[in-house]
Amino acid sequence: YSSAGEHIYECGNITVAGTYYLNQSINMTEYTSSTGYGYSIFRGRRVCINVQAEGVTIDFNGSSISANESYSNNYTAIALSNVTTGAYTDLTLRNISLNGFAIEVEASADGANTVGGNVTIENQTITLTDMTFNLSGRGSGGNGRLTLNFTDAIVDNNNTILGENLSLRIINRSNGEINFVSPMNGTSLAGVLGTNISIGKDYVLVLVAQTTTSLNSSANVSFYANSKTDLADLEVLKDGATCADCTNLTTLNAANVVFNVSSWSNYSVADITPPNNITLNSPTSGSTVAASSVIFNITLNENGTVMFSLDNGLNNVTMTGDQGFFGTNFNYTNSSIVDQVGYILSVFVNDTSGNRNYSTNITFNVDNPAAAAAAAAAGSSSGGATSSLPVFIWIPEPELAVGATRIISDVKVLKFNAGSKEVIEHSVKVTAVNKDQGTVTLKIQSDTISVVVKEGGNAKVDLDNDRIYDLLVEVISIRAGDNAELKLTSISEEVPEREEGPVTGEDIEVMASPSGEVPGGEGLSVGMLIGLIVIVVIVIVFIALVVRSKRKK
Repeated sequence: YSSAGEHIYECGNITVAGTYYLNQSINMTEYTSSTGYGYSIFRGRRVCINVQAEGVTIDFNGSSISANESYSNNYTAIALSNVTTGAYTDLTLRNISLNGFAIEVEASADGANTVGGNVTIENQTITLTDMTFNLSGRGSGGNGRLTLNFTDAIVDNNNTILGENLSLRIINRSNGEINFVSPMNGTSLAGVLGTNISIGKDYVLVLVAQTTTSLNSSANVSFYANSKTDLADLEVLKDGATCADCTNLTTLNAANVVFNVSSWSNYSVADITPPNNITLNSPTSGSTVAASSVIFNITLNENGTVMFSLDNGLNNVTMTGDQGFFGTNFNYTNSSIVDQVGYILSVFVNDTSGNRNYSTNITFNVDNPAAAAAAAAAGSSSGGATSSLPVFIWIPEPELAVGATRIISDVKVLKFNAGSKEVIEHSVKVTAVNKDQGTVTLKIQSDTISVVVKEGGNAKVDLDNDRIYDLLVEVISIRAGDNAELKLTSISEEVPEREEGPVTGEDIEVMASPSGEVPGGEGLSVGMLIGLIVIVVIVIVFIALVVRSKRKK
């Protein structure tokens, strides 16, 4: 074959540089002689395609060359040989099915210093099955290099042998490449290239096991089309930490990044600086939103994702950015937020490298009189009854320690952890608001305590009956729609000897609990107490009547 662009039908020699096309699959065992376009004999081996020119490309068009024989039985699919100088280099094979044949560089008997062949295999998916590569040079000629250039994957089956003293280059043409610097013993790499090497858009990974120690050698790593060209503070990471033994061969924000590694693990180039400019545009700190909806708006100084929570809630809300899930400008609208003083807004930000940053918490209020009045009107029009499920509002311990203010109604329950004997979960709920008398009735649990507190008054509560007041409840104001503004503060004060507990305070009235017990009353029920008083009165009256009657006698 001596004309570039020629189609290959049978085995033979290629003597001129250029691209050739395999027109059909070839089985070498069908040929019984080396005459015509049959296989040739070179250095005692049967060779199908004998390349005798520099810079040859063979496009297999999905066809194959097979021998139904192994390399050890002296069958070679393709050889690069020059009987005069001993070697040719730079052979490219495209769209090829590699199954059970050898590719090698052969030299003539007098080619003592032959140069190893440089062979490139290009496929969408490169599948290697029972392959043998022998690209070694001879004497001082230097070793050959095998380049595997793929898009989707390398599938390495069975007993592929890369030969001794082979330099290896692996390219994922969408993402990057690994160029091993030193020749390796490829005989130990059978069946491992596909499962042990991974090249992603921003990482490269080589798994080095007992059977693949040849891979654990120095290499130059390249990332194509680096997406971090606008960032300055970048580092090469080894297993997620700064790589101490890597050498940068380009700047790390170059379009094509190249760096050297001395051994293998999981490498990546990452921005190590978290987003350092988080702007909370809405709501602003200390503001009061007088509307039925709250619009949250947050901007970043770099591309990332944003979540937020209210009052250290268990659920984080994912915000929508100007690029979908990502972006620099994020919005979220809450149309079901309830009136409350002192909402705490916490913001969590990730950049595209996984660096996280937290905003400083801010507080804001929601006070929408129109919505509260509408809720009150709806309640009165239905007979004052409501079927709303309770809304639980969690108060974190740090906030409780300095005083947490909330606006709640009979469908909202404040929950918190407190207690001097044992810190457990408790709750405070408004059960009634009497605007005429200016009082709020509260139910405090876990052990139920009911207390009426006047507007502006407060109550100290012993939550676990150990004669230590644990909680200060203040009624700041009574709001529209049977809402009460409460302030809860965790305290630790001994109950004075003269006080019974578990509640004391200004302008309060301790009520019976649903079980009939009077808090601090040693377990006497209201009915029993009244009966005891009646009996005492009857006894006194009886004694008085008896005394009077004796005097008359």
